[in-house]
Amino acid sequence: TCGYHYQLPGEDTKTSFPTHETPLYKNLLVTARPDVVVIEFGTNYIGQEKIIPADVAQIFASIQDAQEQLVISTLIKCYWIGPPASKKFGKKVDAASALIKKAVESNPNVPCNYFNSADPKVTRFVGTDPAGIHYHGEAGKQMSEHWATKAFDWIYSSLNAASEP
Repeated sequence: TCGYHYQLPGEDTKTSFPTHETPLYKNLLVTARPDVVVIEFGTNYIGQEKIIPADVAQIFASIQDAQEQLVISTLIKCYWIGPPASKKFGKKVDAASALIKKAVESNPNVPCNYFNSADPKVTRFVGTDPAGIHYHGEAGKQMSEHWATKAFDWIYSSLNAASEP
């Protein structure tokens, strides 16, 4: 479902907001004080190309404001996960991915790495969803697990590389 979900470290429950109601990132970042932020909007940006640059800039401004408010000496590590492959909206996924990647990589104040979920080595649409977006059934579950493993391994290797002297 659409919406916004997060879980703070040390808590067993996930907090969810109704569809399209997103809290201010800065407040959440100041409360949670994360070392790492992972952002993933999935296919919600498909067809929303006009808002992507401003949306990405607003999220990065919130991260930067939180870092300044917390007076932390090291930057919050940022990882942006792009939308996965889609059977019906492949070209729109590619267009949204390119815009997100450009906006993410061109922000000088919050260094953030971009993960291309639509890469055929990461996802290919195998679900039975007529909309061509949702990964249903056993094959969809397996592809989702493959995607999650690829994304986690990418973040993990990046964090380990950053911690080496």
